[in-house]
Amino acid sequence: MKKRMKKRIKVLYIVTSCKKTGPSQQLYNLISYLDRDVFEPLFVTTYAETSESILTQFVKIVPHKLVEMSKLKMITGQVDSLKNIITEFRPDIIHTSGVLPDFAITRLGFENHVLTSRNYIYDDYPAEFGAIKGNILARMHLYALKHTKYAQCCSESLHNIYSEKENLNLPFIRNGVDTSQFTVPNRNEISELRRELGLPLEKKIFVYGAIFNERKNQEFLIKNFLKIKNLDDYCLLLLGDGPMLETLKNKYKSEAVIMPGKTSRMGSYLRASDYYVSSSKSEGLPNGVLEAMAVGLPVLLSGIEQHREIFDVDKRIGYIYKPDDDADFVRMFNALVCDNYEDMKKHSSSSSNNNFSAEKMSLNYQKLYIDIVG
Repeated sequence: MKKRMKKRIKVLYIVTSCKKTGPSQQLYNLISYLDRDVFEPLFVTTYAETSESILTQFVKIVPHKLVEMSKLKMITGQVDSLKNIITEFRPDIIHTSGVLPDFAITRLGFENHVLTSRNYIYDDYPAEFGAIKGNILARMHLYALKHTKYAQCCSESLHNIYSEKENLNLPFIRNGVDTSQFTVPNRNEISELRRELGLPLEKKIFVYGAIFNERKNQEFLIKNFLKIKNLDDYCLLLLGDGPMLETLKNKYKSEAVIMPGKTSRMGSYLRASDYYVSSSKSEGLPNGVLEAMAVGLPVLLSGIEQHREIFDVDKRIGYIYKPDDDADFVRMFNALVCDNYEDMKKHSSSSSNNNFSAEKMSLNYQKLYIDIVG
């Protein structure tokens, strides 16, 4: 057994809150696999939690402090309470996640600052917050990316986008999925889950989990799914909530499309399904796809760079279609359902385990921390 280091590397993680999102899950994965013989972590949040919080998961694995602070204070640099935590904890590394913590710590000028960009800012923020607020947030985040020495991307494709569009050479550490939590189910488990969740027992289920907005592009998916021949054999399961959910539910009334709203049981729905489909226009490196692959689902993905990065690792996991191309979606759908299902399932699961695991992602961050402090 290796001895505990006399002085562990102190890592201070700062986020606004622990809302159940992909970035929160990725940070949880990172901390879960952190070597406690080498690192001493402290987790700080700045907002009161909502009902959608996963803070209870974090406090089981890492010491936590709430430093309540408004958005305005973080934007204007009135962060004395954060300064006090830094003075008290004396971190070797500060790792932030989210535009406001990234911006606030960048302006403090802390040298060993790590931040992780999980999106292309000019695709994500205007789509989520509107043009005015979204572009302000994007400019703030761009400032942080340009002025943080150890800024990272969560995928190689995102690294390429920032290089091409913003002339920024940001290294990347790929997102990872906890493959101990997402495992391939057997036939009996699938049937039991379908009964429990009220899903069709005999149909082939295509699942997609994402916030309902323009960037995730669910309307394209519904519209073209309803064009499929032999539609009685298939079901489209769209999970999540968001500004476009009720509009789409009212517009598309079909037994072939199920939209149950937000859920805390994403893993169960994935394990009860047959395929994973994504119509997204932009991603970082999507959790949903990686989790679906971990449970053995073949995938049908829009041909954005981030999906192609996953696909290029092993092309036997499913099919890619041209973004926003109706005819190509239908063509690739038909190719997918005619292909060898068990072979695609095997490659999907093994690719997730071998190339996109949470443990591998965490180890890469740990190597970065050690390199920074020398």
